[in-house]
Amino acid sequence: MALKVKEIPDLMDKNKITLVAGRNGLERDIFSVGIADYEFLDEFNYSVEDEFEPDCFVISSLIFAQGHPEKVLYALKILFHSGVSGLAFKEALFQKLPPEAIAFANTNDFPIFSFRKDVHSEDFIFQITEAVLKDDHQLLSEENLALMIQNRVSNYDLQKITRGISLILKRYAMAAYITSTESMNIGRILRSIYMSKQIRSKAIMARYGDGIFLIVTGQVKDENHFDILMKNVLESCPIDAGKINIYQSNIHSAHEELDDCIRESYHAYTASVASGKKFENYSKIGTYSYLIPLLESTALESFSKRIFDAIADKRDLLETAEAFILKGGEVAAAAAECGCHLNTIRYRLGRIREITGMEEMTDFEFYEALSTAIKVRCLKDL
Repeated sequence: MALKVKEIPDLMDKNKITLVAGRNGLERDIFSVGIADYEFLDEFNYSVEDEFEPDCFVISSLIFAQGHPEKVLYALKILFHSGVSGLAFKEALFQKLPPEAIAFANTNDFPIFSFRKDVHSEDFIFQITEAVLKDDHQLLSEENLALMIQNRVSNYDLQKITRGISLILKRYAMAAYITSTESMNIGRILRSIYMSKQIRSKAIMARYGDGIFLIVTGQVKDENHFDILMKNVLESCPIDAGKINIYQSNIHSAHEELDDCIRESYHAYTASVASGKKFENYSKIGTYSYLIPLLESTALESFSKRIFDAIADKRDLLETAEAFILKGGEVAAAAAECGCHLNTIRYRLGRIREITGMEEMTDFEFYEALSTAIKVRCLKDL
């Protein structure tokens, strides 16, 4: 579940924080944290209404209201109408808020806390960020991600996840599974998302295995738009773009099909590892799109095992079969891969037909059957 405003005192020393208004709004959700110090000054030269995200908890020293206490009420109205979850102010410039500000907060169930001036705002922000991170980690745990990949998440549980994560999902979503040729500081990468106001409204990350799932969301179902989103997020993270591999899903409905995004991006990764090729998008993985989900099928296992076992102990035939499939059925390319003459490859393929009982098949049928057996065995060996 999302962090609630009522949990804020539990993140700090309770003797150093006090609820001063808006008691009836303590059930509000918190998905991010922000700062409001200079945003309400007169010289602030852009729309303050667009500065704060919905469900954001705001920390402030109220410096903008120094000598002008009437600005506190003005700021509260902006925050409230922006959908902010609540406010905590430091008892430095103001020990108490103006009565009209308190009245507004109570009338509109807008929670306000005060905290002692010996509490560092940075520590407060860090504690809230860590709490939001913890909630996301629970909802997008490796266990839940594995269930999504296995297509074993119910609609009810999927809704709990999509409504509970800190990313406010728009109409559509895309996922990418990201791996690196070097060790990644995954904790640092995840925190970079939460500390960037521009990015955390568009994306969320979750650890899985040796990689990271990146989920981005947008209002339009447009591949170029999502490619730009992905690029912007990755450029904002402490990731060496030259040392990562990205495996993207198709674009899906964010709330109803988020598990499809996760599953497709991971299947693109799995197909790439099994084949030795680089499939950057799920739409490119071909027959792997149905072989991977059917990997535990008894019928598929029986079919592929009969063919594979017939040549498994014959190294030259197995090498030829793998090269032939890897090179898309091109005899010349398979010969180059094996360092053999074309006629040697043709002879070995004929032997494979005989041993596996596929002599009567057309070339296409033979390639299709052998391809299935080799691909299933490679997937099983992962």
